[in-house]
Amino acid sequence: MRVTITFQASVTEQLRLKKEAREAGMSVGNYLRAGRRLPERPAGRPTIERLEREQDQAWEMLKILGEDPAAYFPPDDDWMDDYR
Repeated sequence: MRVTITFQASVTEQLRLKKEAREAGMSVGNYLRAGRRLPERPAGRPTIERLEREQDQAWEMLKILGEDPAAYFPPDDDWMDDYR
């Protein structure tokens, strides 16, 4: 599941981020993601394959962070069926 993270920035900071993102040829969201070494996300509705790949990446990242991935991915979760 994707979760939106928000933060507060002044108008000046917003303008600077937009300018830097534009110069990098990216959206602000992808510019911020790239700065945190997170994978870029294409605009629009993701495909099932893309979501499955993100789920696999999240599983591996949780293991690296010392978390139990099974706690975040309940076995009876059928969100993928609902998404289709």
